[in-house]
Amino acid sequence: MKRHLCIVAAALLSIVSSAAETNASYLVEAEKMAHIGEFRLQKDAGCASGGYFLHAVRAGSVCRGIYDFPESGEYTLFLGNISYGGNTRRLRISLDGKEIGVAVDEIAGHLWSRVGEIKLPAGKHEIEVVSQGANARFDALLFVPVKGDPAPVETVELADHGAQFFCGKVDLKFRTDAKPFAECHCGNGIVFRFHPVCDGKTLTSGYLLYRFRGDDGQDASGRVPLDGKEVAITAKLAKPGFVWCHARLGDESGGTARWIDAKGELHDEEIVSSVGADEEKIPQIEEPGDFDNFWTTLKSELDAVPVEVQKEEVNGSDPEHYQTFAVRVSCAGPRPVTGYLVMPRGAKAKSLPAEVGFHGYGLHKHTPSAPRPGKIYFNINAHGMPLGKSDAFYQEFFAPLRGYAMHDGADAKTCYFHQMAYRVLRALQFVRTLPEWDGRNLVVSGGSQGGMQSLWAAAQDGYVSYCRISVPWNCNLGGETLGLIRPQGCDVEYFPALRYYDSANHAKRIQCPVEIERAGLRDTLCPPAAVARMYHNLKCPKKIVWIENNTHFSPLPDSRRHVYATPDFQGEKAVK
Repeated sequence: MKRHLCIVAAALLSIVSSAAETNASYLVEAEKMAHIGEFRLQKDAGCASGGYFLHAVRAGSVCRGIYDFPESGEYTLFLGNISYGGNTRRLRISLDGKEIGVAVDEIAGHLWSRVGEIKLPAGKHEIEVVSQGANARFDALLFVPVKGDPAPVETVELADHGAQFFCGKVDLKFRTDAKPFAECHCGNGIVFRFHPVCDGKTLTSGYLLYRFRGDDGQDASGRVPLDGKEVAITAKLAKPGFVWCHARLGDESGGTARWIDAKGELHDEEIVSSVGADEEKIPQIEEPGDFDNFWTTLKSELDAVPVEVQKEEVNGSDPEHYQTFAVRVSCAGPRPVTGYLVMPRGAKAKSLPAEVGFHGYGLHKHTPSAPRPGKIYFNINAHGMPLGKSDAFYQEFFAPLRGYAMHDGADAKTCYFHQMAYRVLRALQFVRTLPEWDGRNLVVSGGSQGGMQSLWAAAQDGYVSYCRISVPWNCNLGGETLGLIRPQGCDVEYFPALRYYDSANHAKRIQCPVEIERAGLRDTLCPPAAVARMYHNLKCPKKIVWIENNTHFSPLPDSRRHVYATPDFQGEKAVK
């Protein structure tokens, strides 16, 4: 298929000279590569063509395809990507096994990155794209002739040899005989069952492609031909941990199948889930011997700074019934606590339970929070940023904080988590000064990084009465040095000094009830083995909800849930 593609980057146009030998450029769309491996298909209207791109959720993801170029030439290769900026997500491109170059996302947004120049003989060539960081996003490759017409370039969209497509809705139905806890042991078989259908009819052609990865070091792949029956594949674990099963539809060569729905939308289907064995025996690096002294010192340093508050009423989502305040609280460390306080209007003294909410990882503008009915709710950001400023202000404020979790990890007292911990504990101290607080009920909550902060709070502040979290981050740090699968995504480089902030170490010290509302059995950022280690370290009333085929983010509506709770867990109940 031929089309005209307007190249928007001036730098890209500048490489085209007026001495035209050929004006044909070649476009390779990411979503049409035959082998997409652990890249996942996603949609974005800003993409170069088709509106689709491939997203690598972990470093080392590989996609490849074979393309037939009709003519020889010298080309400059550009890669279209969707970037977060900061040189954090790189993609390496090779042709016929020889590296052409690495595309770097220098700025955030949709952009074409120059990869390099290449002489390309006519004929079939294998193109391979490898992510060198988690969350790399690959939109398209564009081969532009070094010599050509600077007018809009005629672009030939190359078809990939061997790509398999279905017409109709494909559903790779999945279940496992095992449950994540208490029922699987090392050496026993763990069965994963799949029933692939297209428009409700069982598929009788193609293959189920699978890969097993385990916390025992196993990494094995295979394929099973589809014959209209359920496909059952079995894995085992040699050591305590979890085994992951990645499954998708494909062809005999390993190409990934995609399907087109009635609206012409393109989809793929991948199931990833995991099952654990002997999780209570998952190894953990020994905590520092002075762990408690470290935190006692940190709290003493915080207490040396008086609690001074600046509070300004602002517009909230329900001003008739709730007051909303922008709050700044003095704190140890380089920045104060900042956040939004929401409470019912006209509340009497000592009448309200309180909740402090913590944010997930990231750098984003903090806006007023929705109220928690019948509660004081103080929602703080992780960075002590000034509130109510312009977008331009925040761009400048966030610039030096990019990758903040990786800053100075070798020193427990200078790493970013140290100042974050000051703010977590100071937020709780502030809430306890409010005359409306009932003096008994103090809940902490958050997901991911917010879950980690909530666990710190529950462990280190004796007033916390309940901890409600999801997908808690930084559990069992350094587990990869013990053979466990390393987190992928926003993972910190392990240093022994970070053990002071390990959620699994704090879990041992928590006495209030802990509710883990969601833990993903395909969460690569907070792997199930890490969360399981933290959960087993809890000696308080506790509950966890494991969700199959669930990443770090919201689960699919039909994902199966496994709920576990200790007999003494009663939920979030008022303390009498």
